[in-house]
Amino acid sequence: MEQHSAATRITKAYVELKLSFSHVKAAQAAAAAVVVVVVVVVVVVVVVVVVVVVVVIVVVVVVVVAVMVVVEVEVVVVVVVVVVVVVVVVVAAVAVAAAAAAKYAKRTGTCIEIVASPIPRTNVGRSECVR
Repeated sequence: MEQHSAATRITKAYVELKLSFSHVKAAQAAAAAVVVVVVVVVVVVVVVVVVVVVVVIVVVVVVVVAVMVVVEVEVVVVVVVVVVVVVVVVVAAVAVAAAAAAKYAKRTGTCIEIVASPIPRTNVGRSECVR
């Protein structure tokens, strides 16, 4: 009877351990899905930023050409102003996109709680976080 009881405990421990690993695999799959979502969000943000930058450049060029025609400013001054405005807009847009992507990625970690195992000192109260 003692052997049967030991065999039952070992079988139960094996099943619990296997369940623990299946939870970890599920968490890894969820983390992979989160990574895909983050990549898609970053790509969309970058595309939007590029479109905004192009629109801003077009508007700045149109305004500068109109000012040149009216005021007859030197071409060098106009080029310097356009370059400075474009650089500032691009740097600001990239900083905003990077901050948004980092905030989203930080917020979407996947954590699972591993079930308590009948085997001593294994998987007891541990939490697996996949980020």
